Amino acid sequence: MMTALLTAAGLFALGVYLSALFSGAETAFYRISTLRLSFHAAAGKRRASRVLRFAEQPARFVATLLVGNNVANYLTTAAIGVAVAAFSTGGGGAPEVIATWLISPVVFVCGELLPKRLCYLAPSYFLGRQSSFLLVIFKLAAPVSIPLAGLARLLEKDDESDSRRVGGVLGRGRLIEVLDEGHRAGLLTDVQDRLTENVLHAAPGRARERATPPERAVSFPLACTRDELLAKAVALGVREVLLTAEPAGGASTVPAAEAAPFVGYVKVADVAAGDRAPRDWLRPLPRIAEGATRLEALAELRREGDAVGLLISRADGSGGGRVVGVLNERGLLRELFGRV
Repeated sequence: MMTALLTAAGLFALGVYLSALFSGAETAFYRISTLRLSFHAAAGKRRASRVLRFAEQPARFVATLLVGNNVANYLTTAAIGVAVAAFSTGGGGAPEVIATWLISPVVFVCGELLPKRLCYLAPSYFLGRQSSFLLVIFKLAAPVSIPLAGLARLLEKDDESDSRRVGGVLGRGRLIEVLDEGHRAGLLTDVQDRLTENVLHAAPGRARERATPPERAVSFPLACTRDELLAKAVALGVREVLLTAEPAGGASTVPAAEAAPFVGYVKVADVAAGDRAPRDWLRPLPRIAEGATRLEALAELRREGDAVGLLISRADGSGGGRVVGVLNERGLLRELFGRV
């Protein structure tokens, strides 16, 4: 009987310890600052480097903690079973159920509640001290944790729209937290802080809200002369002018995109610097989907290296779609960064 009791006590202590370790590590992992970890890892601190390795594979690390927590729960259950078997001589499972019910508060407080609270207050300290042991478990549990992490990613793909929405909200909150830490640490100036805040607030807005309607866009027929274009551009104070397939006979704003389709645009500076006709300076117009955000539209213009683009109702990649607006790179930049 004494051997059974010692075995039960050892299993119970090990189970509670592992439960506290894995439960606390899960809380600490969600609380830890990746920005601070990066700084410490760059400074050569080995503990920070190990924890940063976990942060680079979050799904697998969380799966490892869940596997370890299940093993810990199994050990505590097995310890209760061994102890009850040493004392009980009768059949039935009532004694084991009662013992489990009596010991559950101890397991909950010592193996869940208390370690989670402590790790919530000092996540970096806890993960740093336990990083070596957790790295061993991380490697040993790989045959189980890797498939679980893969399954989690597969389930995320089944509901891609919702996961993107949730990921965007969580990512935005995490980014704000990191920037706040950087500002407190003196890594970000007030100007950089305001710039980032402005981008976060303005970037999700629809590009169509900042687009110029096609009928109001300043345009010239493709066959216009250099003097005509420069005179009108100077009078209107514009830097880029759209060219249309409309027959020559006077500069104007197009009445409708379908009636006088845009064939490209020219930069007034290019036309003024040379003596060639405006059509010789013609640049293509990138076509951007109507549902694009302001940041996505700006990124598309930057990627193509153009200052003007067309917002179309359908982006099919073949040049089709109805023009619903004209986007200007400077206007988008002013919207995203101008209030800094």
